[in-house]
Parts: sequence; structure tokens; C-alpha cells
Amino acid sequence: TGPAVTYLYGIAGIGKSRLISAFAERARTQDAVVIVLDCRAVEPTEYGFLRALGSRIGRQFASADEAARTLGSVGSRVVLVLDHYEVLKLLDSWLRQIFIPRLPSRARLILADREAPSPAWVAAPGWQGLFRSVELDALSGQEAASLLTCLGVPESRAMRINRVAQGHPLALTLAASSLAEREDPVFEDLAIHRVIQELTQLYLAEIADPVTRRA
Repeated sequence: TGPAVTYLYGIAGIGKSRLISAFAERARTQDAVVIVLDCRAVEPTEYGFLRALGSRIGRQFASADEAARTLGSVGSRVVLVLDHYEVLKLLDSWLRQIFIPRLPSRARLILADREAPSPAWVAAPGWQGLFRSVELDALSGQEAASLLTCLGVPESRAMRINRVAQGHPLALTLAASSLAEREDPVFEDLAIHRVIQELTQLYLAEIADPVTRRA
């Protein structure tokens, strides 16, 4: 049941990989075969994708048909996850038009990307009901406070830190690690500085133009 393709997206550090890891662990306890590919290690070509997928299964694939047939034979329920999909966007059309339609009905695909899916995923004929996009957003104020208190940060300090972190999980975690068992207010300022630095680096990582990055 459920869509054939789920497109999970959100800004860097929002928790996509951690969510995928938790999902994969839970799915495996329910006898699903979960194959996770880190797209940063995949050559963005058809050959590179098939080679990377084959290396996870212990096979060599000469075509999308062969890869799809093999995926259908590795288990009664199969989930293929492409994490950091933003670096594999050159293959977006090929995956949508060639590879995915060849997958067996019991296979599911999860794409994790920093950006929202291209309009073709919903506009192309035949995808109605087979595709779902899910945006992973920042934590609410209450959720952020709960995370920080679970990490040992007093509630009185948690609210101030989250005013800067704005619910970003990675920034909150870094702040908590900076404040671990430290009561001096100076360390709180250092933690906030670390949050600002981390969020700035994440923002700059999204800017490709070197002139804009320098500015």
C-alpha cells in the first residue's frame, strides 16, 4: 500500500538522513529489504547509478530492466532509498521515465532531497496516486524545547537558544553539546554563536555562485 515514490525534502541538517535511518531500521524489523544509496558516492550517470545499485546487491547490471527484475527478487517487500538526491538531479528524468516504471509493484522508492521535487513528478501523465511529496520542516517551539531539555539544557536556556536556531535540529544538537554540564552564561553565548555559525555554513552551502558566496 501507499505511493510507489515518496519524495522527502527539506533544508540541509533538518534531519532527513536520520529519519531515513530510523525508517529503515523499523522497516527491516517488518521483513522489508531496505537498500539505502548515498547519492554523493554515485556517479550521476545511468551507468554509475546501476553500478552503485549493483554493488549493494552483489550484482552487475547492464540495464534498467535487469536491475528492476533483480530488485523484485530480493524480497517480498523492497524499499530503495536515494539519500542526498539533490546531487543526482541529472538522472531525474531517466529515473522517472525509465527506471521506476520498470520496478515491480511490491517495490517502493524514497528520494531525499534538499529541494522540492520538479513539477514533472505531478504533472506527467500516469503519476497520479503513485507519488507523494513530504516536506520535513523545522521543529515547533515546544518540540525544540523538548529536544534541548532531553539533551540536558535547562528550559530557561532552551527558549533563548531556539530563538536563534528556529527549530533546526542540527543547530539545536550542536548548541546542546556546547552547553553540556556548563552553567556559566558565557557558554550559552558560545552555544548561540555556534548555532549562528552552523546555520550560516548550511546557507552558504546552498549558494553555487562564488561571487554571491563571497558577498
